[in-house]
Amino acid sequence: YTTAVLSRSYPGSTSVRKGHAVPFFADVLNSFAANGLRDVVVVSQHIDPPHVLAWEEACKRAAAETGARAIEGYERMVFDDLRTNALRDLLLEGWPLGDSHAGLFETSVMLAARPDLVDAEALGRLEPAPMDFEEDLRRARDFRDLGNGLGYTGDPAAGDPETGRLL
Repeated sequence: YTTAVLSRSYPGSTSVRKGHAVPFFADVLNSFAANGLRDVVVVSQHIDPPHVLAWEEACKRAAAETGARAIEGYERMVFDDLRTNALRDLLLEGWPLGDSHAGLFETSVMLAARPDLVDAEALGRLEPAPMDFEEDLRRARDFRDLGNGLGYTGDPAAGDPETGRLL
């Protein structure tokens, strides 16, 4: 469980306040450090801004309290790759900017890994809904504020299993 501010309005979402997440995450990192794991990269695909900020704060706390070196990096790496087109250059011709949550990237992976879980009929009806990572994510208070408000950003209908296998 973590902060899920952007998805709180969706049924089934559970969110923990950032003020509770930071000390919990710091305790996890401090425990790793106490056991000799002092260089840590936190990997997560949860892009909720308070979650990312909570990990960043927890990493700073752990460094101050134990001398451990920890960074929260995955979301930033993916965003930087998407924003700078690095993934397009590596994997795809014409990689669409603004594709993120349940868009081409994640839909393609699902089509490769578990096509039985993808509703192809519904997928074909979804219009592209790109977002600007620098502006839209910073101002959003709910996933409904991003893209077309249906909970996805990018172009899930463009997903395909071959792209999923590459990713």
